Amino acid sequence: MHLNEKNILPLIKKYHDGDNAALEALWKEVELFIYHFPRFAYRAPEDMCGDFYLFMREKLPALWKHWNPNLSSSFTLWFLTLLRYRYLDFCRERKSSVSYLPLEEDIPQPLFDDEHAQWETLRKALASLKPHDKLWITWFYLPEELSVEDIALTRTLTGKSYLELLDIQRELIAAKLHDIENLRKTTEHLSRLFEKISHLKFLLRQPEHQTPDNLQRLLKLETTRDRLRAQLTSTNRTLIRTFGKLFSSPREGKYRLLLAETRLKHALHHSQGESYVLS
Repeated sequence: MHLNEKNILPLIKKYHDGDNAALEALWKEVELFIYHFPRFAYRAPEDMCGDFYLFMREKLPALWKHWNPNLSSSFTLWFLTLLRYRYLDFCRERKSSVSYLPLEEDIPQPLFDDEHAQWETLRKALASLKPHDKLWITWFYLPEELSVEDIALTRTLTGKSYLELLDIQRELIAAKLHDIENLRKTTEHLSRLFEKISHLKFLLRQPEHQTPDNLQRLLKLETTRDRLRAQLTSTNRTLIRTFGKLFSSPREGKYRLLLAETRLKHALHHSQGESYVLS
């Protein structure tokens, strides 16, 4: 990878002279260099390359104004120094966003990575909870297993009629079945995406395939992949809304569910001789 200074320097001059159309031409000259910079400079994974590429796409127009041929003997050296400092900024921003990113609208996240694993451990932990905590966990995660006694206790705690509670139970079961089908489709889509991304990354290791079109295609595929991954780790909104019907407001429903989940995780963590994977 190299920078073609013969093409780049006249374009920077045009931009400095007020020709904003030169920006796109400048970007095409440096975009592959920028994309691969985290990998060849810091041995970063290729996912980081795509994220840094998007970061610099936004920052670079303002940075071109800092180039002064009278202060720098080599454009390549100047540009490498600029990329190093911007990469450090990028890593700090990325670390901050990952560390402090709030849950989407405080929606409770899925409690279990594998809902079919270690059911005996789960049932023992559920049995150790207070009746109302066990009840909310059952309503949200296992509505099909609600007993007559569970319905009666819910009626006492919420003041809802039996008909209202049975309607909510049916809605929750339907939403869970729909969620399972969506999960299957999303997983299949992700599998196909990973194959395409792997193949394209293999091609991009070969100089003849390192074209802007292939790079744009890779970025689009990675963006779609990240969006689908987020879908897999987020809770079905219909489940949240339906569960909230048990309470005075959806916010109260989320709060009570979070408390019950926290207590269940604590019980699972202290199960003797057992481990349980929680998200």
